[in-house]
Amino acid sequence: MNLIIAAVFIIISFFAIIKIKMFGANGIDKKWFLFAFSAKLFSAICLWAIYSFYYGDISKADIFRYYNDSQIAYQQFGKSPINYFKIITSIDGNNAQLKPIYMQMNNWDKPDSSQISSNNKFIIRYLCFLSLLTFGSYFAILIITIFLSFTGLFWIFRFFYHKMPNKKWWIFAVIFFTPSVLFWTSSILKESIIIFFIGLVLNCGNFALKKRNPQIRILMVLLAFVAIFQIKAFVAIALLLATVAYIWNHFHPRQMAFISYFVVFLIIISIGAESSKFMKRSVYQMIIEKKVEFVNLAIADKSNSLIEMPNLDATTFSFAKNTPKAIFNVIARPWIWEAKNSLSIMASIENILLLILIFLAIFYYSHHKFNSNLFWFCLAISISLFALIGLSTPILGAISRYRVIPLLFFEIALIQLIDMNKLAFLKRNKANK
Repeated sequence: MNLIIAAVFIIISFFAIIKIKMFGANGIDKKWFLFAFSAKLFSAICLWAIYSFYYGDISKADIFRYYNDSQIAYQQFGKSPINYFKIITSIDGNNAQLKPIYMQMNNWDKPDSSQISSNNKFIIRYLCFLSLLTFGSYFAILIITIFLSFTGLFWIFRFFYHKMPNKKWWIFAVIFFTPSVLFWTSSILKESIIIFFIGLVLNCGNFALKKRNPQIRILMVLLAFVAIFQIKAFVAIALLLATVAYIWNHFHPRQMAFISYFVVFLIIISIGAESSKFMKRSVYQMIIEKKVEFVNLAIADKSNSLIEMPNLDATTFSFAKNTPKAIFNVIARPWIWEAKNSLSIMASIENILLLILIFLAIFYYSHHKFNSNLFWFCLAISISLFALIGLSTPILGAISRYRVIPLLFFEIALIQLIDMNKLAFLKRNKANK
């Protein structure tokens, strides 16, 4: 029955992509978008198979554990619909009657969670709501999530495509076929949902700046930011800061684009440095605690991808000193000789491809004028998130997944620097030989 329900949602998804005019772009046949969605379905099957048959204990796998918790809440729909709606809406969500239900869940409320780290409640509520529409079918929920992720990726593609139409195939390849992006946004994971909301921010925000129904679209952007903040606060903060700088440059195009990004991020770093004066724990302390939490988890699970990281102090100097290495670890590791399983091998191969892209951006740099505001927007998001991930995450396996979102923007930034005419010239030379 579960597979039948899932098959119905697959058919609906393909039908929507074919019939909805939004899913298209000049110069790219719609069949390529159908192929991209099919690739996500295939990736989802591979990820499900890896965690089901290779890793063994599926109760600890992220692609299952949030779903398992959501089913505990979903059972309340038959027992007590009022409790069910309290859980998914958060209205009177702290009622004492709900505490026994929350206690059955393994991931609802972590005592070590902080505002700067991820929150599990949003995704559990999301899965609980979809369970009502799919009769609790895991695979049907998976298909819906993949479709939302695909929609988010398409919106991101459309945003950059309109800014750089001459590089549409590069943008298409990076957004839909970067291995980790394809893989980790094709399952019931936070990254899949965040990608949808980031796409919503870029799509609606772009139309709002063009003054096309700005009131409604600004409201959609704000709601998307709230959702991202509920899932992963630090992603929302990085995206918000870059967006503020981007909008400032949009309305002040004559100034150097870099200045607004530098000022905005300098202000937030200064606030973070002084956060101990108005918060129970400083932002620095939260990051250090997250790192310690990861180390303890890696030791408990006997992880073989734990990497050595320098000790951090809750000071600006300590964080500034260790940030370059943190960024490097996220971009370049795992090395091919550090790969211990199929997922880490994929990550190491992806790193080689990323290094090639960096090489092209350096040696085939475009001297023609490009959209500097767009470049710094992408770079600000990617570098800030690379730094946060690198400083707080000492596990290579986790790094490979958490970097999905900043990696996407980093690759787009690199693409903007590459002179495609130089690459085409090399291809013609090779053909003539």
